[in-house]
Amino acid sequence: MAIVVEIPSGNVSALVRRVSKLAERARTRGMPDVAIRVIDSFDRITEIPDHFARLNGNLRATRSVGMSFTRVELEGVDPWASEWKLIGSRTALDNIGDIPERMKIRKLTCDHCGEIRNRVRTYILEHRSKPGEVVEIGSSCLGDFLGSDPRVLEGLETLFRMMGELDKAADPYWRLGQPNEVLEESRLVLAVANRIIEETGFVGSARARATGETATWKSVANALHLSRNEIFSGPDSQVPMAADYLIADECIAWCKEHLDDPFVAGVAEAVERGLVGPKEVAVLTAGMATYRRNLQRADQAKKEAALAEGSVHVGLPGERIQRLVHVRRIIPYESSRWGSSRIVLMSDPDGNLLSWFTGADPGMQEGRCYEIRGTVKSHDRVRKGPAEGAAETKFTRVSILADLGIGDFGLSEENGLSDEESHALDQLINASPRL
Repeated sequence: MAIVVEIPSGNVSALVRRVSKLAERARTRGMPDVAIRVIDSFDRITEIPDHFARLNGNLRATRSVGMSFTRVELEGVDPWASEWKLIGSRTALDNIGDIPERMKIRKLTCDHCGEIRNRVRTYILEHRSKPGEVVEIGSSCLGDFLGSDPRVLEGLETLFRMMGELDKAADPYWRLGQPNEVLEESRLVLAVANRIIEETGFVGSARARATGETATWKSVANALHLSRNEIFSGPDSQVPMAADYLIADECIAWCKEHLDDPFVAGVAEAVERGLVGPKEVAVLTAGMATYRRNLQRADQAKKEAALAEGSVHVGLPGERIQRLVHVRRIIPYESSRWGSSRIVLMSDPDGNLLSWFTGADPGMQEGRCYEIRGTVKSHDRVRKGPAEGAAETKFTRVSILADLGIGDFGLSEENGLSDEESHALDQLINASPRL
């Protein structure tokens, strides 16, 4: 049996990847080979909900867009066991496949054992020689009802999951009334936010008020509004790509795994709520910045741990020396003795760890390289963090001889959410940003 469906072209690669994995699993369980192939592609005008009209309160507005579709064929799908064909499945949350209406509205029931109870899943089967004779069987009774090898039953389920993947890919999120429509609004905001942060960095509301810069969330909101204009061809930095949507999905998953953090929990709530105003755009944008910062810190930790293995002390205490350095981090420090200070963490081209404690503005930025002259204060060891125990040379009386710009001696940190901004964003959940 072959199934032909039309799906948005952007869904093709992910669909092929998922179906191929499922097909391999089905083969190992004695089911027929399944192949997926692309037949052709075409463009057509599609009516979609105008998600961002919610910003203005119009929850049912639509607009017409040109979309590229691909026709794909799934060959070899034959979900039969004995005289029964697997046509659908149910859980307490969803109905998948060709399920009779009478079954959709009743409680999860097993027609084999007669029990009505909360189940993980039930399966809907149709008789081969008696079309229209449909039964619902609980997952624990499926083997007894069909009398089949458990591996065959698992293979049947795998084939059905392939059909489910086709169904999801062919059912675009923009169809009115779909429960995942709100999620797609959030995905798009996160994808646009990732694209803009990738290109221009993140500017939080607090920093924007202090410096006069445009807060990133406003750039995201503006891009979403402009995208509704059919003649608008905005800057590339505002057009999300497939990779941005993948990062958006990863961000959503990460938020759901870290609900113990009040701010992250607020982002997860905004994802589920969808767009109802500028506040949600701001929270989602900040959430993407937080997620990117988390990724960068994890990567930074790995690099620092690797860098620490080769770090040695440089110079002699009291010696004034000149070095090229890469600024890894600048950490604000408050104490009753020193007041407001900064700890500048650096590395040199040889991979040696350096630091400078200063009560003044260091005149440096994270991620940039400088030529400096400084006095070796002491030879010490890193006391905590991924580089704990590594040789660290502490400097004092540092002067900057040249700003060499953004660079990396093997250790870098991208533009993301600063520590100060991360703390300040906790207030964002309960206070709408100023327009």
